[in-house]
Amino acid sequence: MNRTHFLASLLAATPLALPAVAQNAHSFSGAPETVDLMASPVAPGGSCEDLAYQTTYDYTIFSAALIPATETVPEHCRLDGVIRPEVRFQVNLPTAWNGRYYMHGNGGFAGAQPDSAGRGQYRDLALAKGFATAYTDTGHDSDVDPLGTFAFRDLAAEVDYTYRAIYLTAITGQALVESYYGMPDSHSYWDGCSTGGRQGLVFAQRFPEVFDGIVAGAPVLNFTDIMVEFVWNTLAIESAEPFTAGQLATMSDVVYGQCDALDGAEDGLITDPRACTFNPATDLEQCTGDAGDACFSEAQIAALGKIYGGTMSGGEVYFPGQPVSAEKADADGNSGWNFWLVNEGPSRQALYGQSFMENMAFVPDDPSRDWRAFDFDADPAKITTIRKMLDTTNPDLGRFHEAGGKMITYFGWADTALNPLMGIDYYEQVRATMGETADDTYRFFTVPGMFHCRGGVGPEQIDAMSAVIDWVEGGKAPETLVAKSKGEPDGASQLLCPYPQKAVFGGAGAPTDAANWSCEQ
Repeated sequence: MNRTHFLASLLAATPLALPAVAQNAHSFSGAPETVDLMASPVAPGGSCEDLAYQTTYDYTIFSAALIPATETVPEHCRLDGVIRPEVRFQVNLPTAWNGRYYMHGNGGFAGAQPDSAGRGQYRDLALAKGFATAYTDTGHDSDVDPLGTFAFRDLAAEVDYTYRAIYLTAITGQALVESYYGMPDSHSYWDGCSTGGRQGLVFAQRFPEVFDGIVAGAPVLNFTDIMVEFVWNTLAIESAEPFTAGQLATMSDVVYGQCDALDGAEDGLITDPRACTFNPATDLEQCTGDAGDACFSEAQIAALGKIYGGTMSGGEVYFPGQPVSAEKADADGNSGWNFWLVNEGPSRQALYGQSFMENMAFVPDDPSRDWRAFDFDADPAKITTIRKMLDTTNPDLGRFHEAGGKMITYFGWADTALNPLMGIDYYEQVRATMGETADDTYRFFTVPGMFHCRGGVGPEQIDAMSAVIDWVEGGKAPETLVAKSKGEPDGASQLLCPYPQKAVFGGAGAPTDAANWSCEQ
């Protein structure tokens, strides 16, 4: 059985093992305050059919179709094409265009096709607001080549995945926009989370002239070392008895009992987990016999110490440990630990880490290499080529600033897919590099209780896209954002403050109302 088919069968047998994409928590849930997006709609200068079968040396359009309007999506011209060698892309051009360009990113190892449910929803939301849209699969189909298998001994595929495909799709889409409407877009925007967040940083760092505004949610900016962390955590989990749902609930009770009220409000959220001093070795009860829901075995406590303590290399912390607050279960009974760290089958961290180490990490890729035998002292330094292409850790946003670009990034504090401390570290490096000028181009927010890109134990719907449009076109920098409960217009809300500020409860009124909080240093 070949490795690709083995992984595909493993995923099929593992419930919720790996989503194809990470869906954003914002998704155009509101509207800009300073801009009327449809104030001056623009009509096409030609017909959709005029673009059919357009072919250049670099790309070809293989389908051009005028899609009729529905109740939620306006009439638009849909172009499907290929950039050589195998980068599939889609561009959508509304008949009533707001003059702006919107491109949305991928999740995980990418490969989701343009019309898949996870990708189509962002296209449709943007079209409903009058945007021309673009998207690419980055050069492979995840149903055919799951996870990182597309990259096995294929440097060209790695280059397409890491940055080439999104850049060429972006500029090709902009050229098609100008051809269709007879004028270029007035403003262009990037929107993505997880890998889509990393892709947003690709544009800010490598190609700063392409997008005026970028929303980069939970960016996997240090992809390489996140994969090292995934292997570390997986080996820690596998070194002990499986954790039960009852034990996760016990951990949650202990953590939140110690740390919930540190922000002044006992509201079921931990505003800044770094203030929590939880230590599994001293704060959890060790079982005298078999492990149970209310106690933990010696091996389990040691495993938790490794996960919370961080990845070690050469006797030092190589990558930070998991912050507390992801232990608490959401309304569906799943905590942030479920699926990513603990699962009935292989966890998502295990699947991602294995696939990266087998297909992308080393040159040449060696199918006989045992990913569980990863040497944390010696092997991180051997991951070189893919690190240079894939990671987006450059803190110098000077060219993006000179181009007038604006970027908002955010992380959920209860994210177990991508460690939120990675986002804080990057922001602090940007500030150290650029000083106060960073505030003119970049704002970073943390979201208490939010899981990876969406979901969690608190309000997590964030309209960061409207905020970045207001910043780009209205000159209104985001001094705060507000997270709202999904599907509950009058439900709970949480004030989000630009880092390093944090939200503090005023002591009066309901702590579930953002109006009763303020931002303080």
